[in-house]
Amino acid sequence: MRFFLGTSASSWLRREDVGVPLCVAYPRLATIKGELPRAVVPWILDSGGFNQVTQRGEYTVTAIDYVRAVRRYADEIGNLRWAACQDWMCEPPALARSGRSVNGHQHLSIDNYITLRGQWGPDSPFVPPLQGDSRDAFLRHVDMYARRGIDLTGAPLVSVGSVCRMQSTPEIGRVLGALAGLGLRMHGFGVKTLGLRRFWPLLFSADSQAWSKNARENADDIYIDVPEHTHPRGGKTCSSCPVYALAWRKRMLASLPVAPSHTVMELPGIYGEGLSALTRAEPPRVRYRPGIPIYDRRRS
Repeated sequence: MRFFLGTSASSWLRREDVGVPLCVAYPRLATIKGELPRAVVPWILDSGGFNQVTQRGEYTVTAIDYVRAVRRYADEIGNLRWAACQDWMCEPPALARSGRSVNGHQHLSIDNYITLRGQWGPDSPFVPPLQGDSRDAFLRHVDMYARRGIDLTGAPLVSVGSVCRMQSTPEIGRVLGALAGLGLRMHGFGVKTLGLRRFWPLLFSADSQAWSKNARENADDIYIDVPEHTHPRGGKTCSSCPVYALAWRKRMLASLPVAPSHTVMELPGIYGEGLSALTRAEPPRVRYRPGIPIYDRRRS
């Protein structure tokens, strides 16, 4: 699994002492007035959709403007592996704020993916997003893509959102297991430590910025071996500190258990490394044919 460390500090992109793959949100880069940082590490772009949808109930940035910004980041920052779409989360706060249904958010997510891909042209960096609030909802979303001519089983990667609140429930296992059973190559957005420890073998990549909240609340300082350091601006916590973030990342990755069973799969070079053999737990396979739902219609 490739792990991207979430950060609100775009300056980390150019810091060789950070030196790990990063996830940076569009709103952070959009505030930069001058020269953009030149990335020395691989990174992915988060659209900032969770805050947009839960706080405003809509996106305040048009798809055309977002494409223009992503194109600039790809050219001027460089090392961009892929970019998230302006997708619509299906957590209760997002639904309450927008006043729409899960089905409505799923349709809007597909609409945006098609729009961004069309605006960009060939070699689009945008990854198709999957959203839902249950196993059946996520499977319905896969089928909705198929009905619009998009077979996600052939996509190099799909992003899976709306799983943050599921991570303390069995539902996240049902969701990821069902999607992996279709053969989807998944990135888990904002997956917390608990979710990663339980389900990392089902993911091709993931990101998390949970370290910042942990540092702010001193949640697990006794477990993390953080080197002695100071904060240049006199910060009282390590919530924006790369030293703490890297120590948290090291501990988190070391805590991931070995997959109980595995298969070696050849993956497309979405991360710019050509074909690479990765170990992945093999869930039960599901025969999937686009247009033929495999979810429970009684719950749709």
